Amino acid sequence: MIISYDFGHMANGADTSANGIVYEYAEIRRYAPVAIQVLEQAGHKCINCTPIQSGISLNESLAYRVNKANASGSQLHLCFHINAFDGSVHGAEVEIASDAGARYGESVLTEICKLGFTRRGVNRPSLYVTKHTNMTAILIEPFFCDNAEDCKIYNPVTLGNAIAKGVLNVIGGNYKPLDNGAFAPQQININNIQGSVSMNPIRMGENSPRVRLLQSILSVLIGGISIDGDFGQGTYNAVVRYQKIMGISADGIVGNQTIDTLLNDLRHGWFKA
Repeated sequence: MIISYDFGHMANGADTSANGIVYEYAEIRRYAPVAIQVLEQAGHKCINCTPIQSGISLNESLAYRVNKANASGSQLHLCFHINAFDGSVHGAEVEIASDAGARYGESVLTEICKLGFTRRGVNRPSLYVTKHTNMTAILIEPFFCDNAEDCKIYNPVTLGNAIAKGVLNVIGGNYKPLDNGAFAPQQININNIQGSVSMNPIRMGENSPRVRLLQSILSVLIGGISIDGDFGQGTYNAVVRYQKIMGISADGIVGNQTIDTLLNDLRHGWFKA
């Protein structure tokens, strides 16, 4: 199956993300790539419909997602979010716009709640993305970023695995969850990779632990990349995309300028992708 998806709100502009105990923009880019990787490993094609422009209006952001999804030929669209209120509300919910969406929503929500999150239900608000996409669409709000109980339960790997399992329960495919060691960007040794790149830039064709670290960083910042330690075409494309977004030389080589920019974004928690 072809699955389109988008990573919720943006880092800046009118379509900005919620901030609480954890930051919605950053955490979506931690848990959602896990779900996408598991779905791809199960044989499904996943297409990222997240806007790459920064500082755009809300209408521009929503239209980009819907238009790209509608042009992708997908049969399912996943919209990844994190909820927020005033710190007192907790739990998981999935938003839908159709009976077909309800089947996916119930399955995904069931798997999320197995992690310990309170079940808030599958709901039908009138949301732009679920309403205007041509295919079945669900919007996933797995927890509240400003609630201490939810944030204590939250783990990006187990959450991403749960969402993927919920989808695969409906569409089929071999479910092979990632383990925490396969996706742990918060444990990156920044000094090691920065010093390593200074001596020897990372290039296409390399297979090494530092490539895995690079892939983990890119997964946090822009998502949609496998974390396998192999600098192949997918990693090259992600590097070039990031370089273009940041306005630096888009040569696909991770030298001092690229790694310094990546690590600055990672440290400060704001990104343009």
